[in-house]
Amino acid sequence: MTATKVITGAGFIDTFRAVHPDVEVEGRTWSPLPRERLINLQRIDMQFAKGNITGRDAAVVDTSMPQHGPGDFYSDHAATHTDLQIN
Repeated sequence: MTATKVITGAGFIDTFRAVHPDVEVEGRTWSPLPRERLINLQRIDMQFAKGNITGRDAAVVDTSMPQHGPGDFYSDHAATHTDLQIN
């Protein structure tokens, strides 16, 4: 059993997939080849929530901030961002 199945089996939801149920919105966050994040299909960085919470927006952020300057991105993983509403 995968870790994701254990987490969702405990009642947690994948907040990105709740906001983007269409699997065409892949949300790739990692690749074994750093410059190919947009080619390889791997979404391994996830945010989970449980309870009376609704996902309002979710995104993958893999662009550098202007003050970062030239060079590689901060990490070999893209950041994930989810706006949640507590009901």
